[in-house]
Amino acid sequence: MQNHVVTLIILVIALAFYFAGYSGIGNIAFIVGGLFELWFWIRLRSEKTPKSAEPPDKY
Repeated sequence: MQNHVVTLIILVIALAFYFAGYSGIGNIAFIVGGLFELWFWIRLRSEKTPKSAEPPDKY
């Protein structure tokens, strides 16, 4: 659950930088927002399944 909170915070930070870029701070805010969004998607795609959902080892 805590991993989801961190991932959501990363998304909110990315959106904040995007909005800052629209309000006039410039292209740097868009670049930083894009990096945070990329980090968000990487975290979202690499979330592992809980141990209880994994099949048992055959060893």
